[in-house]
Amino acid sequence: MGYYIAFEGVDGAGKSTGIRAALAAFRERGVQVFGVGQHSWLDIESTRVIIDAREQRRTPDVADIADAYIRDRALQNGELLTPLLEEAHVVGDRSIYSDAVYQEAIYGIPAEQILKAYHDLGGRCPDLVVFFSIDPGEAAVRIEQRGGLARHYETKYTLDQITTVYERVLFDEQAARQPVYRYTSRYANDPTRLSAELMELLDPYLSMPPHEAAPDGLDRSLRTDRLVLRPFQPCDLACVARLRADVSVVRYMGTSVPYQESLARLRADMARYRAAWETDGFELWAVVLPETGCAIGYCGLRRFDRLPGEVELVCALEPDYWGRGFGPEACSGALAHAFENLGLARVVATSHPENVRSHGLIAKINLCDSGQIAATGGVTKNYYTIEASDWAAEPSGSDAAR
Repeated sequence: MGYYIAFEGVDGAGKSTGIRAALAAFRERGVQVFGVGQHSWLDIESTRVIIDAREQRRTPDVADIADAYIRDRALQNGELLTPLLEEAHVVGDRSIYSDAVYQEAIYGIPAEQILKAYHDLGGRCPDLVVFFSIDPGEAAVRIEQRGGLARHYETKYTLDQITTVYERVLFDEQAARQPVYRYTSRYANDPTRLSAELMELLDPYLSMPPHEAAPDGLDRSLRTDRLVLRPFQPCDLACVARLRADVSVVRYMGTSVPYQESLARLRADMARYRAAWETDGFELWAVVLPETGCAIGYCGLRRFDRLPGEVELVCALEPDYWGRGFGPEACSGALAHAFENLGLARVVATSHPENVRSHGLIAKINLCDSGQIAATGGVTKNYYTIEASDWAAEPSGSDAAR
């Protein structure tokens, strides 16, 4: 069983170069992978409508265009993706998301209508979307430089419209449901470095079977004002590994762990994380910026091993994101889940006595100082609690998670 990884972006963004680099890197590592194109071309009538619309040979009815794209994508899903994924990973040149985005931008068909119709047919969405981000003006210049006649949707104006819809569909609406990674390549003309850069993102997928990484089918993510909190996906592990290797982050948490060693441990822990979600209804989330799709840390709830029966709130963010209010916002979201969704009576937290930054975060989310508690390594930590009744009485408590 493999992963379905789709490359998305406007024409001229560099997707094709990225796909070739990714496929080559997979194969160099001996990983079985298939590449699939944008269309299945398995239905003659759908093919005719799509080509007529794309090449402006004639103007089909808008409803016919939507139906043709959905039928073509459903056939690709059933006849190509499903059997291929039984054998290997699949890298797709676009996915249902591009169909939805382009049809809204060009024909005025709401993207959500296309996505709903596809989902209603049981269509599969990618396990990871890699969105090649580019300024539409630069994309238009690239299209002109490659020569040949530009299609009607390759003008700067239309590329602007397409980019706007992509931003809404992928980063405003989908980031909470699945990994969507904004990729801005610095090495568009250097295939070797481009390949290395892409594989840093894709590498966790190669060593983790999908059944170990996949959630149990329930949407366990939540949105706050500026963040998405979602169960860990393979593409989030590199961020967590960096945190655990960063001395400034783990200074009051324990010893740092080398990046590669931490990454290996995290991969091994994914099954445990998934089991905790299924049995307890909580674990750690990746903290994700929806506008980039990138994890910037982790936050969540876990069983507190020092006091059986208690649930601990934990949070750690990359230093570049300290001081912006992301920590309190993520923690407030986690507390809202604890009290409003899970019905927990109390949540606890600990902090090293010298960790002033942590003390400030805890004060902002209204946990009460409850003394001290012995921690691992002979360290004594400050101990904090918050009761469900106190959370309910605090008017600002759950606002951040709305």
